[in-house]
Amino acid sequence: MKAIVIREREGGAYSKGRLAEFIHPLGFALILSEFDQILFSHSRGGIYVITQGVGDGNWTTILSLQDLQTCIVEMKSRSTFPFLLAAVLIFLILYLNSVMNKDPNKYFDKKETEFRKVIKNTKLTSNLSVFNVKMNLTEKKRLIDILSTFALFMDSLKLTYLLYGGSLLGAYRHAGLIPWDDDIDVWINSSQSEQLKQEFHRLKGYGLHHQPNSQWKMFSIHGTDIKDEPYQWPYIDILLFKENETHIWDSLEQYRDLFVYKKSDVFPLKKCNFEYLQLNVPINTETIVTTNYDPNLCVSGKFNHKTNQPIRLQRQVIPCKHLSQYYKFGSNC
Repeated sequence: MKAIVIREREGGAYSKGRLAEFIHPLGFALILSEFDQILFSHSRGGIYVITQGVGDGNWTTILSLQDLQTCIVEMKSRSTFPFLLAAVLIFLILYLNSVMNKDPNKYFDKKETEFRKVIKNTKLTSNLSVFNVKMNLTEKKRLIDILSTFALFMDSLKLTYLLYGGSLLGAYRHAGLIPWDDDIDVWINSSQSEQLKQEFHRLKGYGLHHQPNSQWKMFSIHGTDIKDEPYQWPYIDILLFKENETHIWDSLEQYRDLFVYKKSDVFPLKKCNFEYLQLNVPINTETIVTTNYDPNLCVSGKFNHKTNQPIRLQRQVIPCKHLSQYYKFGSNC
């Protein structure tokens, strides 16, 4: 059997794995022997590998682009030529370097310049101060990292997820997070929620807070403590949807009648830019967004997720054109 063996650095040692498939849209999903699957995530400036198999899954390996270029690769095949080996390596290296929007370090370096410009220019009048950015770049990077990990993990399990609510509006209008927002909403199928709970222990370094009739929270265990809460900030909100043959709707009673969509407007899902990621959104994104929101109106937040407190300032609704000198707007997805 033909096999490419990649030795990845792991605590100074090297582990071997056979490159059998290249299947993941966000990174690299490779089959490691007949038992383990590894996901190459290019979400944090390097390649983070999650191993799934007989034992517990775990983030086991970190490879930078430089590590990838210098890693040891062996070919084990009687009929395989060295040219194929060179081609595979060159392809991997060029692919990673070419996908600018998947390199968070370069992405956030650029964003930091924009962010500082926004901070400098955002001298909004008192009644518009509710539209100031709520997170610094470090906090935002941590939040997007959690989202990236979630998306990779859901795809590895072949479970359905999509951006939802204000985060879907953000993808559509800003190609990312709404600038004055500080959380992310995703939707999963309620029929698959138990599988996610059962498999989540594979993600070392992350927590999943779930309870009946409430939003779930996925967070980093190295985040900031929130008073009187068992989870940490930043986190992403995971909401569940139910379905019949023609429609899907939010499983929470308070949202059930507000967020109801035709399946034909949602599925099949497509990819859309969200910060430096490509994430799942409804096939008819504009139809879904405009069912619940007017993209031309900007609405201030009503809750500070970092402090876990409602925002005391009066909520503002203004035409987005009044904020166009501070933030970028446009139609995406």
